[in-house]
Formats: sequence, structure tokens, C-alpha cells
Amino acid sequence: MNLALSVRSLSSLALASSAAAAAGVAAFEVIRFAPSDGSEVERTATWTESSKTTSVDITLGGQPTDEVPTPFTSVARTLEIESTEQFVRSTPGRPLELVRRFGPITLETGADLELEPSGGKLRLEGEGGSLLEDVGVRFIWNEDEETYERSYADDYEADESLLEGLRPTTDFLALLPEDEDVELGAEWDVDVDALFDVLRPGGTLPIAFESDLQALEGILDPLLLPGVFQCLEGEQEGSLSARVESIEDGLASIRFKLEATVVADKEEHVGAMLARATPEGAIAEMNTASYTSKIDGKGTLDWDLAESRMASFRFEAEVECEIELVVDVDAEGQEFEFVMEEEREGTISVVVE
Repeated sequence: MNLALSVRSLSSLALASSAAAAAGVAAFEVIRFAPSDGSEVERTATWTESSKTTSVDITLGGQPTDEVPTPFTSVARTLEIESTEQFVRSTPGRPLELVRRFGPITLETGADLELEPSGGKLRLEGEGGSLLEDVGVRFIWNEDEETYERSYADDYEADESLLEGLRPTTDFLALLPEDEDVELGAEWDVDVDALFDVLRPGGTLPIAFESDLQALEGILDPLLLPGVFQCLEGEQEGSLSARVESIEDGLASIRFKLEATVVADKEEHVGAMLARATPEGAIAEMNTASYTSKIDGKGTLDWDLAESRMASFRFEAEVECEIELVVDVDAEGQEFEFVMEEEREGTISVVVE
């Protein structure tokens, strides 16, 4: 071995490390979920969604028709949830016991509805909240079952079914690298099956909602129809990739890109609405309610390296939705198939801080 060459190589490495340290950039950092036991953090999560109809085709018995009002809608929704996360006990990579105490929970939504060819127009507005507002929920990891047990905290008593859609963490653990030791520029792929955990941190809350329209005969309330966030638990395909964009000031910024298609069956949801909207004397049975959402977006997860937990999260995406509703109708002694195919486009965003 050339001793002089080895000394020069080691010296160069030391100088490079010193320069990186002087610039405030670490060569390697440990990105892991490991908050201190008993620590707490207050968070506000905001979901926004807006979309509009770009085309609608309706057929009766396989034939195009103008006898049925054709709805064109523009819909906007904002859901905001305030909460306090208490990390009671954790192990690296997973909370063992976590208590989430919900604060204010608000849903605001509005829609412009236009019926063609009549040209009739309606402005609809609605708002909602949750029975879990001001309620604490405890999550405890069951090692034998490899799942979380959910219960109310503080001896609160209520319907346990309200907790079924909740997830134990809002720290976006699915986006973290498998190898905890990472450097600036490190890249990795994330299983697209983690899409729900990325876009619905904390899971799904039960929301009580009131609309101006509710059920107008023959019209499904656009404020109550499923949006993109309600259609994430379907068949998923696509790609989700992440990269360490920067490491400075105690934060590791992870940029990620998502391109995904989700196909969701919402027959039960839309079918319940159909039953309320069907005119008296007619029978309508939901056959198909298929929602296909194409999501193309980017986001940033800022990770607090000292506290070993999420600091903030932002995601924005463009979406395209294809909706197919097939209804078997029996009205005035006539049986026929009603089919509506709608295309929508819009945007969604998720912010947690």
C-alpha cells in the first residue's frame, strides 16, 4: 500500500467532513420514529378538495336521452382537525401506546349545480362536525395479534364503532426509509399500498353532515357524493418515490412524488343516497358505483431529527376522476337500465403542521 496516498486520502476525507459540518450539513443522519415517552405535540391537519364536471353521458335502456336532467357540478370541500398526540410509549419505528385528544373538527363544503338542458342552477352549502370532537382515543399495540387496540381515553364511554376508521399515527411512517441511516440525496421507493396512510393521516373520522339539498327527487346531492379522499381504499396501482432533499437546522426534508390510480366501489354509499332520492312510486336499485381516481402530485415531509417525529407535511396534486353509475329502474310499469358516466378534474391538498 502507498502510505503517502493513504494519508492524503484520509486527509481529504477529514477535510470534506469538516466542510460539511461547517456548512451545517450532515453526511449521514438517522431518520426514525422514536419520540420520548410521555412527550406531546399539537397538530392541525387540513384536507382540501375541489373538482368540476368536464363531461356527462346518460343513457336509458342503452340509448342516449335528454329526458333526464344532466347535472354539471363544481364542488369544494375543506376538512380541518385539531388534535394533541401524546406518545405514551414507543419503540423505534412504532408507537406502543398513543393517546390522541381531538379538538375542533370542522367540515365545510359548497357546490354549484347546473342542470342541463333546462339551465336550472343551484348554490349548495353544507357543514359538518364529528362526535369525536373533544374526545380522547387510546391506541395500544397488541404484539400477539400484530394490530392496534382502540379505546376511549379518560374513562369516556361511547359507541366503539366510531373508532373503527382511525389509524394510530399521524407521522407518515410509511414514507420513511427502511435504512434509518441516510445521506443527502438518498432515494427510495414506497409501496403504493401506503397511499391511504400518506393521504389520510390518522385514518377516517365519523362525520355528521348537513346539506341544503339533502335529497331532491331524482338528484343525488353533490355535497354528499364521494370525493377523492373517500375513495382511497380501493384497488391501487402506480408509483410512490421519496428523496432526501435537504438536511439542515435539525430537519430532514423528504420530497416525494406520487402517481397513482385508485378504483373504488362505492355502491353502498351511493345506493343509500339513491334510496332517498328516488321519486315516489319508482323502484331504483344500485347496480354499479365505480370511482376511478388518477392522482399526480408532489409533497414534502419535514422530519424533526432531535424529536424523532414528524415536524410538518404538505402535499398537492392534480386529480382526474371517472365515475360510472348503473341503476336498475322500475317506474310506471317499465323496466330499464340507467347509466351515467361522468368525468371530473380538480385538485387536492393535505397539510399537517
